[in-house]
Amino acid sequence: MKTTTIILLSLGLALLSSCGSKKNTVNSLSNPYSTLSSGLTSQQASDIENLKNMYRCSGQYAQNAQRIADVTFSSNTPIGSGGVLPAGALQLGGYASGSVTGVYAGVSAYNDIIVVKTLSGGGFTVSLSFCTYQYWISAGATVTNFMLQSGKITTPNACSYGGVIANNTIAQISSAQAQIPTSFGPVSCQNGQYNNYNNWY
Repeated sequence: MKTTTIILLSLGLALLSSCGSKKNTVNSLSNPYSTLSSGLTSQQASDIENLKNMYRCSGQYAQNAQRIADVTFSSNTPIGSGGVLPAGALQLGGYASGSVTGVYAGVSAYNDIIVVKTLSGGGFTVSLSFCTYQYWISAGATVTNFMLQSGKITTPNACSYGGVIANNTIAQISSAQAQIPTSFGPVSCQNGQYNNYNNWY
């Protein structure tokens, strides 16, 4: 659950800073991959943007829910063998080295969306679209820090994008004095159904 762990903001920021790799850098002069669909083919962009219609914000603690502004983080650390995502804190901003070589999407049980783009320069970006959530994520809030812990990307299958498996990611939200743990699983471009955790591996 998003509400499982409450950590003071000062401790949360310290943790995210300490877990970051020195290799994670951002080209602050250019930010071409700042949205979920930027840098993609027209088909990929249409399919990715359609995820917001397929996975609408809803739930017991999300009455009248809406999406907060999309935000992008990045790393120049290469994704590992077998598509394993490197653990650690990411840098805010769209890393700008090279063109998009692959796009992968995942969704949480609360219909938050994650989009990973691999880049020809060797790094990758992570774009997030979070839903508001009572007591924790208010309208107008932003994701200020984001950390991967374990996960991988999966090969596209009948979709223009592949899947993302990201377990227990940590997001710092501007409206909450806490870290929000969230897990993501692969999405289907065909039926709009959330894939069960047991089918992720």
